Amino acid sequence: MRMMDYDTFQTEEMICPYCGYANPDSFEFGDNEGERECENCGKMFEYTREIEIRYTTTKRGT
Repeated sequence: MRMMDYDTFQTEEMICPYCGYANPDSFEFGDNEGERECENCGKMFEYTREIEIRYTTTKRGT
């Protein structure tokens, strides 16, 4: 049986590379990288959180 490949590159939620489960609470994990056990299939996988910061500025008094 061939294992499916899931799109796990720069996704909005943490996705298990084994079963494709998208964890809706990914933002609650405190570390920016590490290992995690999938809540769906129980397999361990590695993850990296990528954070993008943006700024908006305006003129004073407007």
